Amino acid sequence: MITINNELELADKLASDMLLNIVSCNGTYSVEEEDLMELSTDGVTLCYKEEYQDLFNHWYDYYTNLLESYSE
Repeated sequence: MITINNELELADKLASDMLLNIVSCNGTYSVEEEDLMELSTDGVTLCYKEEYQDLFNHWYDYYTNLLESYSE
């Protein structure tokens, strides 16, 4: 049995890892998470570049739904 204290944090980590894996073509070349990010319009917060945000959102939603289905 595995206990998950923060499902949203785990979904975020899993989605980030999946995004890195996809963008790096499954290890064909090395990509760091910072390569996919930029400062938001407030100049303080890091966020994914526009071309990566939808893909991250897809995987974040996928993992959030998956984790929630197991916690019910």
